[in-house]
Amino acid sequence: MVTYYGRYRGVLDYTAPEAARLLGISRQAGYAAVAAGAVPAIRIGRRLLVPKAALNTLLDGPDAKLRTEDRTAG
Repeated sequence: MVTYYGRYRGVLDYTAPEAARLLGISRQAGYAAVAAGAVPAIRIGRRLLVPKAALNTLLDGPDAKLRTEDRTAG
């Protein structure tokens, strides 16, 4: 499970730029990832929101263990 601290603690969803910041990508790349369907999001009015649970699932997906092992194998 991914844990975030600071101003993101306790929120249920993130805006696309906030999610991009947490992913370590640019604001534009965040919007592009949402548009491509790589990052799940819902639209409420004019706002695009990335649910915290969906972002955690994306980051802790089925191959998360493999990605971690790849980083430590070198």
